[in-house]
Amino acid sequence: RYIIMYSRAGKVIYTNNDTFNFKVTPGLISSIKEKQKIYFKSDRFDMLGLLYKGRTDDLIIITGAIDTASLEKNEYLLKLMIFLFVISVIIIAITGWTFAQKAMTPLAKLMNEINLLPIHTREARLNMHNTNDEIGQLTRTFNTLLDRIHHAARLQKLFLSAASHEMKNPLTVITSQLQVLQLKSRNVEEYKQVI
Repeated sequence: RYIIMYSRAGKVIYTNNDTFNFKVTPGLISSIKEKQKIYFKSDRFDMLGLLYKGRTDDLIIITGAIDTASLEKNEYLLKLMIFLFVISVIIIAITGWTFAQKAMTPLAKLMNEINLLPIHTREARLNMHNTNDEIGQLTRTFNTLLDRIHHAARLQKLFLSAASHEMKNPLTVITSQLQVLQLKSRNVEEYKQVI
């Protein structure tokens, strides 16, 4: 603890500690005279400046002390807050990881189902478990894509069938003409005409 007393004129009357190097400025003394009581901090000390009105003379008393109980409580509180922060980060990380795993499970099932779709069957589609969520919408879109691919493959098959049929007829006529031409010998002019 530190105590120093001044007369109203600003002269030191009493001090109990010469080791604490606290400088009292004239501004501080006038502030105490004006307000009669002020609280302030100096270094680690909590200080109080007080104007005491005596019978004969007024005294200015400045006292201060280090609040070790509050410092210990603050240290304890800081350690507690750090501990709680670490615990909360761990809990949030585990909870977040668990929810992320739970959220990704339907997507993982969908990808697995896509990988297991048989290639040789064009009618194979994905099973729709829940049509209201995003995974259900993705499944529906994928099935629509498979339908469109199946339809395009059917159109391609029809085109190839029609094109091969259309090419077979003229080739058959040409082949039969050439076979007739080979049945007997002809002169050059007849060969040219048939060709």
